[in-house]
Amino acid sequence: MVSIDSALDTTIVTGGTTPTLCRPTSGRVEVCNATYGNNGWLGVAQIWISGVHIVQGTVKGNDTYFNTTTYNKPQWRQMVMCQEVGHTLGLDHQDTTFNNTNLGTCMDYTNNPLGPPSNVDPNQHDYDELVTIYSHLDSTTTVSAPASSKMPPAMADIDLTTPGQWGKLIRTSHNGRTALYELDFGRGFKVFTFIIWVQQARGQHHGGNPGAPVVHRRRAGVLAGSGAWAARSRGFLPRPCVSETIHSIKMNNATHHPGTVPRVT
Repeated sequence: MVSIDSALDTTIVTGGTTPTLCRPTSGRVEVCNATYGNNGWLGVAQIWISGVHIVQGTVKGNDTYFNTTTYNKPQWRQMVMCQEVGHTLGLDHQDTTFNNTNLGTCMDYTNNPLGPPSNVDPNQHDYDELVTIYSHLDSTTTVSAPASSKMPPAMADIDLTTPGQWGKLIRTSHNGRTALYELDFGRGFKVFTFIIWVQQARGQHHGGNPGAPVVHRRRAGVLAGSGAWAARSRGFLPRPCVSETIHSIKMNNATHHPGTVPRVT
């Protein structure tokens, strides 16, 4: 178990799904990796929102690319998985420029995860942000209540594996290396999808999707926030999974007040 200022406890437990499907589990973050194919993305984080609370999340690392020379390095695996799990807990990026000096956090984009400083773990600023997010308690909790009982049926059953199912592209970086999608089911129910794209050939569309951004630059990453998510963290994350494995992060004591930042409850 990892406890952050008593406001947020997490326990790494056996996953409740399969690596290939990586279906969400209420009150948990399912962390998966498998060979998901040449679809253009290196990592994906998805969070299910009810009002202002995150009720469940998934993280997927694509071993199709992590098995290549470019990304088959511990630092790339650690940074990507750290960053994506950070999103599922409510964190955004501290910086989204790839070629500037590292900030020493996995919530910072970089072309060189080892730096110096290293960007493979969260930093104290991330932890401080998590304390801010989770210290304000209310009576809402989804840890023991099935999220699917409250969701619209389509939200619980929809397949969210391809860009065509992620909804509206609401943010992207100027160079096409970052993106955030929103799928709105109404009445405060939404699914947000954060994407880290891999390097694409010039003029190639991500994932073969004609509607996706065309990349003319070197590599890709997830998108930067403008305040909808908080940013910053360090060490609460599981280490990268090996091929075809899954872990789950169980939220143990989270009740939170409504606010501008979605949060796991």
